[in-house]
Amino acid sequence: MSLRDFPEQEPVVGLLQKSLSAGRLAHAYLFSGDDLAEMEALARTLAKVLNCIHPPRSANGQPLDCCDTCLNCRRIESGNHPDVQWVRPESKLRVITIEQVRDLIQIISLKPTE
Repeated sequence: MSLRDFPEQEPVVGLLQKSLSAGRLAHAYLFSGDDLAEMEALARTLAKVLNCIHPPRSANGQPLDCCDTCLNCRRIESGNHPDVQWVRPESKLRVITIEQVRDLIQIISLKPTE
């Protein structure tokens, strides 16, 4: 999936593409909503955009979307990219625990694999 595959999320996609085009992406994004599958797909697509080998680019050279065909895009889509980490609520309360955040901090403090 690419960003254009989320027409119902047009305001969010527009904001992300504007930030990507300006080269001013925030350090973190929290995706929330009622449709967990759609939120995860959008987050996965953003990860693909940021790691894509051959992304479509804006006039100033910034990536705007993912190609969806390169090795990085395929690995992220299948959940096998070593540099993309996911944090999901583990309980029925849909809460991300402090321990999960501590584990994530430990992992992201390491150098990227690729």
